[in-house]
Amino acid sequence: KYPEIVRKRRELARLYHAQLSDSPGINLPPLEEGATWSHFSVRMGKREEVLRRLRQKGIQLGHLVEYSIPELPGYRSYAADTSFPNAARCSRETINLPIYPQLDMKKYQKIVREIQKTPV
Repeated sequence: KYPEIVRKRRELARLYHAQLSDSPGINLPPLEEGATWSHFSVRMGKREEVLRRLRQKGIQLGHLVEYSIPELPGYRSYAADTSFPNAARCSRETINLPIYPQLDMKKYQKIVREIQKTPV
């Protein structure tokens, strides 16, 4: 089953790129040759607002990253003299889009349509 799962995830990743690459305020991961796409995480500036709006439309998306490692208690002493703004920004802006193999095109299209209509 694994080759079919990977094939479908790659197809969905390409479709997300084709549909969302020109959408302002959405930062997509690069399409890398050989990627198997266990997750498809994008960055959107107003994550909580986006998630709330999409939830109201019946679309449940999640956070993949909800923390910045340098900000975790066990790592603070190592990061005391250094700033990690990219890690902090990613922890606030990352949204995980569905990329599971059973995602049908009707659901996929609704997700893309609502993301495109969401101000970011």
